[in-house]
Amino acid sequence: MVAAGVVALLALVVGPSTSRATTDWSTGFEGQSYAPWQGLQANPISQQFQYVTSPVRTGQYAARFSISNGQGTNWGNERSELCCGPTSEGVPGTDEYWAWSTQFPTSWSEPYHWGMIFQFHSGDDTVPPIAFDAGADAMWLDVRTGEVNVAAISTSYSTFPQILTTLSKGHWNDFVVHVNWSATSGTIEVWHRVPDQSQAFVKIASLTGIPTLQTRGGKPDSVYTKWGLYRGASPSGQADSVVYDDSLVKGSSFDEVVNAAWGGGSAAASSSPAPSAP
Repeated sequence: MVAAGVVALLALVVGPSTSRATTDWSTGFEGQSYAPWQGLQANPISQQFQYVTSPVRTGQYAARFSISNGQGTNWGNERSELCCGPTSEGVPGTDEYWAWSTQFPTSWSEPYHWGMIFQFHSGDDTVPPIAFDAGADAMWLDVRTGEVNVAAISTSYSTFPQILTTLSKGHWNDFVVHVNWSATSGTIEVWHRVPDQSQAFVKIASLTGIPTLQTRGGKPDSVYTKWGLYRGASPSGQADSVVYDDSLVKGSSFDEVVNAAWGGGSAAASSSPAPSAP
């Protein structure tokens, strides 16, 4: 459940779903709508979130998420994020596949402490179990799962592999993520490509036999999804942070989400079966 402090920031969704295939759900920002997300965590929304016609990965619109000093502040940090899709995530024993596109502008610089662009979150009193964290020109997969220690703001399992050595600024990055949800022995796989440089996906992370859920007293926490931008608030101020996002799809297989997010043809040719690391 999302805490009251988060709910206070949520804006009502207006507009139809933008699903383009038989998938669990999707968002492409067509019709200038972010449906079916439950809401947007941003303050002031008019400055932190805009629909844009350039750059665009697919269709006519993408979304621009931005943060300036002091904007979107809660729990001492700064955010502009869509929160909480229409389905329950993290059901133990299930597999989920996610696809989306992110572009970092050439002006992107390292956010203070972290720059999370996609999160699977659980309790609001602890860190996210799985997050994608962008630095100056690299990205890490932050995994903090297993039993939660609220007092120490920690979990019994953690790992932070670097998954990208460049953010390919000024270009779209396509991501596909597979999670098998488990309190004890799950899987996280991540594939990546820069589509205007190569249509082939490369596996950039493969973690198996690990907890992918957080637990409290052995009972798994629920999971909700966040997409956009979340950074630490610097006491001395920092440069504005901006990312562009487009074409998010949740489904049940690699091929399904790739085809729904970016279409068939060359995009799907390299994806069955899902490619392994070279």
